[in-house]
Amino acid sequence: MATPRMVTMRATRAQRECLSRSLNDDWRTQTLGFGGSRFGGKTWTGALVVIIRALMFPGTAHLAMRRVLSAADMNLGKQIKQLLRAFGLPVGLRSRGEIGYLEKDYEFHFPNGSLIKLAYCKNETDYENYVGEQWDTIWIEQAEQFSEITFDQLKGSNRKSCSTDCVPRFLLTFNPGGRGLEWLVRRIINPKSRDRHTVFVKSVIRECPATLEQDPNYILRSLNKIKDPILRAQWLEGDWDAKSGTYFRLMPKNLEVRTVPAWADWYGAADWGRAKPFAYLMCAHWEERRDKLGNPGKRHIHVAKEVYQKHLDLDVQARRALEAELALRRTNPLMHEIDVRLADPSVFNPIEGESKDTTRSKAEVWAKHGFYVYPAIAYSRVSRWELIRYLLQHGILTIDPETCPNLVNEFKGAIYKVDSEDLDQRRSEDHALDCLGYLAGYLFGLDYSEETPGDQYQLRNFLRIA
Repeated sequence: MATPRMVTMRATRAQRECLSRSLNDDWRTQTLGFGGSRFGGKTWTGALVVIIRALMFPGTAHLAMRRVLSAADMNLGKQIKQLLRAFGLPVGLRSRGEIGYLEKDYEFHFPNGSLIKLAYCKNETDYENYVGEQWDTIWIEQAEQFSEITFDQLKGSNRKSCSTDCVPRFLLTFNPGGRGLEWLVRRIINPKSRDRHTVFVKSVIRECPATLEQDPNYILRSLNKIKDPILRAQWLEGDWDAKSGTYFRLMPKNLEVRTVPAWADWYGAADWGRAKPFAYLMCAHWEERRDKLGNPGKRHIHVAKEVYQKHLDLDVQARRALEAELALRRTNPLMHEIDVRLADPSVFNPIEGESKDTTRSKAEVWAKHGFYVYPAIAYSRVSRWELIRYLLQHGILTIDPETCPNLVNEFKGAIYKVDSEDLDQRRSEDHALDCLGYLAGYLFGLDYSEETPGDQYQLRNFLRIA
């Protein structure tokens, strides 16, 4: 076997962090996600990880997986061969003590007994072919094309294949978008919902010298000219909130923590739930002061606090909502009592019980504990979603992201239902969104539009003359 030579490689900050966490013998990092913009050096990094681990730990087994066989052979296999040659370790014959590549089995065999297996999942259940084996490293390239069950099933096979000091690692490299975006954000990217042994490193194409030197005009020629703003944000910036099929698009101005004036009115809205979350939103609504010409000021609605919890009895729901109102008043000394609390009209229906004489409703139970609600106007779901989008786009609606994280998550996770203008309730949560829909419809009405002050002034003068 050829003697390895020293190779100097210019890696980005993200690539160095990914390599360090992959090669360090530390059990604190068990799953490593490396993703972001396109051509940020993710495939190169993954190939380097499995090669170095195969060389460092004799007799170990490493799995590199993609959805398509040709891509696994051409992309992963080609990248591994290029790196081996760069190390002075060309692929040759096993009989000569070199690294052998079995084209039929898509396997790299190292003289120290280590193995790198190229795998593919053309069909949904093809991953099962590799579940019963032991893999010291499992690398899934373009993980956004895989389902969550593939990740869960293969996790059980990510364990030592022999008695070495090699700590098992699960590496995921991926881009924003694809069928797996939701679970990747939840399980890998989001620090609040991921496992404490999971680490995410973001790749950025602007920091990748290999891509920029090979094709200096790639960003200007290809990525900047993508017309779809969602796709451009995904491929260029690695924006995980830019989802294909997303229903709402939050902008930075929508997540500003606003100072609520003393003359603001306060409202609440509740969405009943037991197995699903009980949601309660508290918001302020006000109009800015008139200008010197007497034109009305801009209207605002600011969601200041939320309650969002599963498996609560009705009395506990009422108590949690009232406690949240009290806590909000402590942080807003000028806030007065909630003027109106709205809820879905269904909470006024009798609660089903064993006796046909049952007449008590959820709203009555809430009222018994001091939480009084009124039925919201029964606008259609699509109509209130369109109103909320209008309020977002015009900067009328703002949300406190610190005190309303679940409402923000519902906004980010809301996607279109196939062949419909409604939300897909099977893949989207809309409990806090329903509350906001009740509030928006009550305060603005479905036909609300924001006219320019000039138009309002001309209309007022026209009516005065008439």
